[in-house]
Amino acid sequence: MGWVDGLGCELLDHIFDVAQPQIAFRLSSDRGGSFVIPSYGRTIYDITCKYRPFQVKLQESHPRPARILSSQLRDLSFVAYISPVLPRPILSSICDAQPYGVHFRDITVCVPDDYSYVDDSYVFATLNVQIVALCSELSDQPLVRSFYRH
Repeated sequence: MGWVDGLGCELLDHIFDVAQPQIAFRLSSDRGGSFVIPSYGRTIYDITCKYRPFQVKLQESHPRPARILSSQLRDLSFVAYISPVLPRPILSSICDAQPYGVHFRDITVCVPDDYSYVDDSYVFATLNVQIVALCSELSDQPLVRSFYRH
């Protein structure tokens, strides 16, 4: 329902030209115009609905939905992101997943350009409580800024 104008009208015209349906239904209300269906060789049914405003009210006994904290939303979005690689069943799979161990001497910290304001002595403090990815080193790609701690 609604007035079809501009690009929407052009798209509908094109759809009718390409698809060439034998039967078309025009849904409209008694409060406005409607899309003019091209009438070459088609059966067109007009269905006009009387406009009746309504308002839906929740019952008094219906509880309000619980608000989720932004930290909980971040946790849920992270779990949703990594869920395809977690073992099944999913309910306890995060705790059951095998952790990876990496020797500290084998770690290279790569910091993006937007961390250039962080002093070198505080790099590990900035990584605290952050999600860190374990990656394989590609020797043919230069690193923008890296810290080697051996």
